Amino acid sequence: RRKPNLPVKPVATSQHPFIRFVGHPNLQETGKFLQEWVEPVLQWLDQGKQPYFFTHMPDDLHAPELGRNFLDRLIAGGLNAEPMVWPAELETPPAIQMDLFNS
Repeated sequence: RRKPNLPVKPVATSQHPFIRFVGHPNLQETGKFLQEWVEPVLQWLDQGKQPYFFTHMPDDLHAPELGRNFLDRLIAGGLNAEPMVWPAELETPPAIQMDLFNS
């Protein structure tokens, strides 16, 4: 059964609003929906709230990119923060792929 198509009303009912953002399968289509969350999240931060913004997509391969995109939008909207270094970018891949059966 399909979920009803209802308007989203961003209301913070606690100090830690939790947003589970499910992106469109096409990453380019997701931008306009992601942009709608920038202003409410910036307002919550100005109010001293600490929102949690969880990004999810039908193919979670792109979920980290979606999170980075949202942070970039917050910074462009006035958030006083530096772009983050993501943990996976700090890891050095092994020079030789490990063998499952031989040591």
